[in-house]
Amino acid sequence: MAMNRGPDRSASDPDDRRLPELSAPERLIASFIRLFGLTAIGLVALTFVASLIPGLPTRIPVREVPRYWHMSAAQYVQSTHMRTGWGWIAGIGDVDVLNLASLALLGSTLIFCFLAASIAYLRERDYHYAIFCAADAVILLIAASGLL
Repeated sequence: MAMNRGPDRSASDPDDRRLPELSAPERLIASFIRLFGLTAIGLVALTFVASLIPGLPTRIPVREVPRYWHMSAAQYVQSTHMRTGWGWIAGIGDVDVLNLASLALLGSTLIFCFLAASIAYLRERDYHYAIFCAADAVILLIAASGLL
């Protein structure tokens, strides 16, 4: 006795909606998002778990973290003596600062994607998209740098 698994849909069925084929730059963007996104999410999870292990160096003990949740960034920096700008990199040996670095990598995923896409579009001589992607990357870099 054959099981009924729903209506038989052939390839010519109008209800069979398939995604269009992706161009080479679109595949590259998807690959970068997957690679950098999954890597960054994995690092965020790994560094979070590491921050729960007693004895590893942290700038702020895990038990004290809720005390800072209500603070603005300026209040947090003042209370914890956290370095601002690129100065936080000096504390990369602390697990909580390493967690911050993994979050920065996650946030910069789109910058890498736009740069890669710009190069891919240049190879295909699609200059409008190449310029658009490069401009997006520059805007995100300026925003992340805190220059403006």
